[in-house]
Amino acid sequence: MIQVCTIFFIDLLDSRVFQQYIKNSNQLEGKILAHPNKIVIIIDGVQKIPELSDEVRH
Repeated sequence: MIQVCTIFFIDLLDSRVFQQYIKNSNQLEGKILAHPNKIVIIIDGVQKIPELSDEVRH
């Protein structure tokens, strides 16, 4: 049996991506809720927006 998961890579070192998430860190919750199956979230530069860690744990 093969299990499939969705992988999100969020690169906060990219200034456009950083600006998106600094304006609305809640958008991460939307991505998580939109994929109720297993997901993997990789956030490069998460220390720049610590609130994103809270969203992932939420």
